[in-house]
Amino acid sequence: MIKVYMNKRLCKLNRHDITSQLGDIHQIVAAPKFLCRSCARSSSDKNTLCKPAAIPSASTKLVSEGKKQLRSGTSNGMTDKGKKVAKRSEKQSKKALKKQKKVLKKLEKVLKQQQKLLKKHPALQVKFADVNQRISAVSERSLQRQIH
Repeated sequence: MIKVYMNKRLCKLNRHDITSQLGDIHQIVAAPKFLCRSCARSSSDKNTLCKPAAIPSASTKLVSEGKKQLRSGTSNGMTDKGKKVAKRSEKQSKKALKKQKKVLKKLEKVLKQQQKLLKKHPALQVKFADVNQRISAVSERSLQRQIH
């Protein structure tokens, strides 16, 4: 093992330490079994990483994926393309439904605002008529004063 690793983990090494002890680092990283969750470095020893996570071997991955495909293929009887198409169409329908709900919500908001304005409209018309009467009365008085 490298002297520096006694005090520091691989994640904490600076560039100078890495370049000076590159050969030893290659031995540790040659067949990685662990991966650091914080900085994504790999190592064969979990003690050299700050947040180690075990890397599953390739053979167990292939076996588990094969079992999943067998289970899904026999239970549904659908091909991968069929599943992808079904998933895509389901996703598109969900997206369309979401968009439709959004548009409906906007329309309801506009309708509510329009009803609110319609309630205010008669009161505003009365005020407008009152203001017009006052203006016409004032203008008539000013005309009469100018004539006399």
